[in-house]
Amino acid sequence: MASANDITPGELDRRMRDHEHRMNNEHQVIHARIARVAAESVQVDVHERIEKQRDKELADLAKRLERLETRPSIAWGRLVTSVTAVVAVMGLLIQAYSTVKGVR
Repeated sequence: MASANDITPGELDRRMRDHEHRMNNEHQVIHARIARVAAESVQVDVHERIEKQRDKELADLAKRLERLETRPSIAWGRLVTSVTAVVAVMGLLIQAYSTVKGVR
């Protein structure tokens, strides 16, 4: 007497083939994703070389900027700007003082 849960002789083989077919499909999808990511990725040594080159360029740029800031014309320009700002503030204070004195 066969019950509803009994496995027929060919069903086990069919289940194994179906399982193998599903696993092969899943593995193909996974391998395709891995291959796509690997193709889109940058190799570690190339990435390190690019970072070193960028760091070197930034250091060179910082040195150039430092040299520019210490040039006499830059220092003179900063001095003139500072003096102009102080004179402008003094002018505003004098004008405010005279206005306050005039009101009294």
